[in-house]
Amino acid sequence: KYTDKNFVESVKMLIYFGHLAPSAPNTLEIKHESEKDLILEHLPDYLITSTNDDFVFEEIKDINGHVLTTLVLIPKFEANNKIYIVDFKNKEYKSIGF
Repeated sequence: KYTDKNFVESVKMLIYFGHLAPSAPNTLEIKHESEKDLILEHLPDYLITSTNDDFVFEEIKDINGHVLTTLVLIPKFEANNKIYIVDFKNKEYKSIGF
């Protein structure tokens, strides 16, 4: 069953695997210039998506505690009528409801 926790874990796995679409193009039709377009050669400082049910701001760390990247998962606006303001420098955020 799909849960919010499963989605967060799935996004984390994209970071660990270093691949944006692990099943493409075999099971997921996708248009891309080359296979290199799907592979993360360098991890982004932030991975932001807006398809989560809840707001998540979570640092992904290696086994030594060093931050690899930060996940910022933002719910769709129509799901909760909120916008999120993220201060990436101070790693703080707040929501504004409408």
